Amino acid sequence: MLGKLIKHEFKATAKLLLPLLAAVLALMGGFQVIFLVVKLLTGRNDSHPLVAVLFALFAVLAAFALLAMLAVIVIVAVQRFYKNLLGDEGYLMFTLPATPGQQIFSKLLVSLVWSLMGIVVVILGGVLFVWNLPEIANAPAILASFRSETGMSIWLAALLLALFMVLAFSNTYLHFYLCMAIGGQWPQNRLLASAAAYLILNTLLQFVMMFGMITALAFHFADMSFFRGFQSLAEQSPALFIYSMLGIGAGLMIFLDVIYYLTTRWLLSRRLNLA
Repeated sequence: MLGKLIKHEFKATAKLLLPLLAAVLALMGGFQVIFLVVKLLTGRNDSHPLVAVLFALFAVLAAFALLAMLAVIVIVAVQRFYKNLLGDEGYLMFTLPATPGQQIFSKLLVSLVWSLMGIVVVILGGVLFVWNLPEIANAPAILASFRSETGMSIWLAALLLALFMVLAFSNTYLHFYLCMAIGGQWPQNRLLASAAAYLILNTLLQFVMMFGMITALAFHFADMSFFRGFQSLAEQSPALFIYSMLGIGAGLMIFLDVIYYLTTRWLLSRRLNLA
């Protein structure tokens, strides 16, 4: 049944998201074609004012387009969860031979796939614009310098960053799912209650983070050797320091993801109210 849920979710979301991704790619390609034509007309003079203005303009437009694309992907994921499981369609969805956990997982998995595809589009867009920079001729030297400074290839760094972003998207989706499941306890004001739950949970998380930072600072002044160890690690092995920071961040997000998922599943299993 899980496979059927995933297949249905892909079909429903592809109607909007596939054209969106294609349109953004076409837009990025169009920017590139126009920029190349202008460069040819100006004799490939990278210092020509028109080339500089167009590059800056296209960079800003591309950034807005890519950010808007990622925002739409998140909005679609949140809207699908709310409409299918907590709205009028919930009466049908929960009559299917699928557990609430399967319902949550199918939507999360499909949303993460679309998010990953969005990240790939962002990377392609970034590569297109970097390719226009005059410094691209020194790319081998830049890549070698990056490896010597960090101890890792730029491709490995990009892969780790992409995986970290997917994990961040997962945390975002599950956070929204939990807030909507909490809001579902007040069916007459479900949307308002979901927004209130989002604000309250974010405030609590910020409070916990602030408390953690204050505790860390107090620990720092009490025993500076721990932080000096991190500083020494950053100086001696930047790659290992980056791995450590990413690992800590990923561990915290996974911990929160588990809490979000289990709480949401419990609310949908034991406290669901579609009245």
